[in-house]
Amino acid sequence: MKLVKKTLKKIFILILLTALPVSWIWFDNILNKAKVMANTAMTASNLKHQRELIRLKTKQKKEIAKLKFSHKKKIAQIKMKERSKRLVSAIPIIGTASLLWTGKEEYQDYDQWLAANPEGTADEYVSYKADLLLEP
Repeated sequence: MKLVKKTLKKIFILILLTALPVSWIWFDNILNKAKVMANTAMTASNLKHQRELIRLKTKQKKEIAKLKFSHKKKIAQIKMKERSKRLVSAIPIIGTASLLWTGKEEYQDYDQWLAANPEGTADEYVSYKADLLLEP
C-alpha cells in the first residue's frame, strides 16, 4: 500500500511538472491568438474609418466649391447691377469721373477673376460679365 501511495505521488508530481509547462504554452497560444484577432479587428476598423473620412472630405469639398461658385456669381451680379445703375443715372461730368472709377473697379474684378481662372482670356472674362448682366 505504501508503495502504491509513493508511486501515485511520484506520478502526480510528474503529471504536475509536465502539465505546468504545457499549460503555459497552451495559454500563451490562446493569448497570442487573441492579440492577433484584436489587432486585425482594430486595423479593419481603422481602415473603414479612414475610408469614411476620405469620402466625407471629398463630399464636403465638392459642396464647398459649389457654394463658393454660387455666391461668387451672386456677388458679381449685384456688383454689375449697381455699376450699370451708376452709369445710366450719372450726369455727364460726374458720369465721366464715375466711368473712370468704375473702370478701376472693373480692372480689379478682372484681376480677381484672372487669379481664379489663370488660363482665362479677356474674351472669356467679357462673356462671363455679359452672362451676369443678361441673367435675371
